[in-house]
Amino acid sequence: MASVTSVGGHAGISSAQRGGSGKNPYKVAFALVTALFFVFGFITCLNDILVPHLKSLFSLNYTQAALVQFFLFHREKSSRDWVTKKERSSVF
Repeated sequence: MASVTSVGGHAGISSAQRGGSGKNPYKVAFALVTALFFVFGFITCLNDILVPHLKSLFSLNYTQAALVQFFLFHREKSSRDWVTKKERSSVF
C-alpha cells in the first residue's frame, strides 16, 4: 500500500494516487529548453565560422558577407518583435 504524505501541497494524497513516484514532472521540459538554448547558441557561433567560407563559395564582397551576419540577428530581433506585437494585439 502506498504511503500518505503531506509534501508539496498534496496532503492526504499518496504518491501512487498522484500518478508518479515522486519524480519532478518538469525535468523533460527543462532538458528540452536547455538543449534548445545550446543549439541556438551553437548556430549563432557557427555563423561566424561560416561567413568566410560562404564569402569564397558564393563570391561575395565584404558588404554582402556582412549582411549575412546582420540578417541573422535581424531575423532574431524581428521574430521577438512579432511575438510582442501579437501579444499586444490579442490583449486589446
